[in-house]
Amino acid sequence: MSTQERCLQRYDGGGERQPHGAAGQGAEKGREWQGGVIFPEWGISMNFSGPDRYRLTFTPDAFVVLCAKGTPRFSGIANLKLPKLYVVSIDERPIYVGLTKTPIRNRLRVGWKATGANGYHGYAWRREITSANLDVWCHMDAFDRNERDVETIEAEVVFLIRSAGQWPQYQTEIHFHQSETIHRKMAAEIFCHYKF
Repeated sequence: MSTQERCLQRYDGGGERQPHGAAGQGAEKGREWQGGVIFPEWGISMNFSGPDRYRLTFTPDAFVVLCAKGTPRFSGIANLKLPKLYVVSIDERPIYVGLTKTPIRNRLRVGWKATGANGYHGYAWRREITSANLDVWCHMDAFDRNERDVETIEAEVVFLIRSAGQWPQYQTEIHFHQSETIHRKMAAEIFCHYKF
């Protein structure tokens, strides 16, 4: 049994796992995981695509991205205007979990250009480290681009990280909503990609 399978046995919130590519999204693109949760008895499902991994190198003032294909740009789900969850990690240990409905490059620019106006100082980790991995998941079937499900999953992922030891080192805020089994299931799928 793999480490991820053992992790899912421990943290799984129920429901059936959707096999890679079963939703018809991304199977041909060679992504390492095509997520989805199906609750047939309730008639609900959630289609998540990812993770797409990028390597970031940066200074406090600018960042450079490298995708898995070796190109210096974001592609695929990272560019969609759908709700996305992203995890910044060092040595497979998450240091920050965030969400956005904008393309990832735009969201990162906001975090890099922040000056403290209106109380937002941007990403603290950009001032203390120089490189990290960035994993992106996208809620492909979000109704009307609503990010509430992703925001709920974000909180559950952060909670699982905290339950395994400490809060993500650079997590500065989190929005909690009442979660359902489907949210906890997706959070477990994401959480189990990392080392704890």
